[in-house]
Amino acid sequence: MVALYLQAKPGTPASEMRTILQNTAVPRNWSLNPGLGFLDHTHRQGAGMVQIVDAINSTTRVIPGKLSLGEVETGSVTRTLTVHNLGSSNERYNLSFVDAVATRGTFTLSFSLPPSAVTFSNNNFTVAAGGSANVNVTITPNPGATDQTQFGGYILVRNSEGATVARVPYAGFKGDYQSIQA
Repeated sequence: MVALYLQAKPGTPASEMRTILQNTAVPRNWSLNPGLGFLDHTHRQGAGMVQIVDAINSTTRVIPGKLSLGEVETGSVTRTLTVHNLGSSNERYNLSFVDAVATRGTFTLSFSLPPSAVTFSNNNFTVAAGGSANVNVTITPNPGATDQTQFGGYILVRNSEGATVARVPYAGFKGDYQSIQA
């Protein structure tokens, strides 16, 4: 896939390739019951299935391409995303999110959909052609979710027509890693 991208866009720095592929990947539904419409857990599928044509045609880049939240014992985690408009005209963006299935357990997994709370410092903004904008993202795991749950989801970046132009997967662990008995 990378070879195809580099054939279309030679000179792209290697350091940017993962972000480009993550931003334009499409997550898949939960493998154990796809008909429910829940997205599979991010710690299993990462950003999703690579979409090379979308990657080549994209004029939006969001950095970082993923949010690794680590353990969240209490409260929230805030990270900063930078939305770059690589196009030749101004672009209006809207940010939202969708949760993915969460897992709990070490050898025997249990699955749930404990909704996270995700808020943005600004979820509707315009970026000039060739410009960028920073947005703070605050993610709070569901307070009702059991400790030792791995949670995650996807931040969606939509353009003024409502089409999703970029995604950023996020994943975290609710609780304390050290509390897991080995």
